Amino acid sequence: MAELALKEAVREGNEMKKLLASLLCVAMIVCFMPTMAFAETEAVAQVGETTYNSFREAQAAALNELKTNDSVEIKLLKDTSTATFSDLSGAKTLVLDLNDKTLEVNQLQSIQVTDGASLIIKNGNLTNFKLRDGTGAFFIVTSNSSVIVKNTTID
Repeated sequence: MAELALKEAVREGNEMKKLLASLLCVAMIVCFMPTMAFAETEAVAQVGETTYNSFREAQAAALNELKTNDSVEIKLLKDTSTATFSDLSGAKTLVLDLNDKTLEVNQLQSIQVTDGASLIIKNGNLTNFKLRDGTGAFFIVTSNSSVIVKNTTID
């Protein structure tokens, strides 16, 4: 009889441990939910009045706007990096205002500016340009096209 009472007490103790563990899990979820639900990612670039959380998104938006506009500006809002910097072509102007920030470009190929396009880079730093073999041009510019770099360090 004592053995049966002991087994019953152990079973109830195990159930109580499971209940407390479950309550602890629920409490942790409730405590951290506001942090997860309301966490904001900080915008890194702006095109017009719209801000973007990555340079890649901003560049895609700018290139899309160039379909209907002759000139579009991307303004950096904080230091950031990108794995790609898209080529530019056609009689359009893309202005990259680095806004005294640094854009790290992790790209292994030259940026091509062709067919009458203009790329203006100003006011900041471009870093980490690494071409495949360590030699070559950062920009390939064809006739009637231009790259203008103002007040910018390229490293």
